[in-house]
Amino acid sequence: MFEIETRGADTLAKKLDQWSEQIKGLQTKMPEQLHEWQTEDMRRHYPNMDVTVKDNVVEASTSIWPRSRLSEEDEKRRRAMVHTTGPKRFRPVGGGPRAATASTRPILREALFDELDQRMVAMLDEAGKCP
Repeated sequence: MFEIETRGADTLAKKLDQWSEQIKGLQTKMPEQLHEWQTEDMRRHYPNMDVTVKDNVVEASTSIWPRSRLSEEDEKRRRAMVHTTGPKRFRPVGGGPRAATASTRPILREALFDELDQRMVAMLDEAGKCP
């Protein structure tokens, strides 16, 4: 009848195991890359990251604020608590410095997002190479 003989299947199985370990290693490397991106490229001293692990799925996210971490209500409350000492100084109507208007600049610049994209693609290319 028919005879099938396979040679080298054990080496192929070892390579596939190594490859799967490389891909599983991405679960720890991706959050590390996100942290490095924030500290090096964004120059954040204290990156605000949330990493959650649920059912063998790792999610890493970061929060980026346009101006401050405080909400507008917290900011108003903080300003109301500040007490001035000394006599009040009255200004003529319409005089004095104007408050700055909100910026139309995007919170995350395209150049920074491109750097993050390049980091992640390089990491995926490295992990996707067959050993």
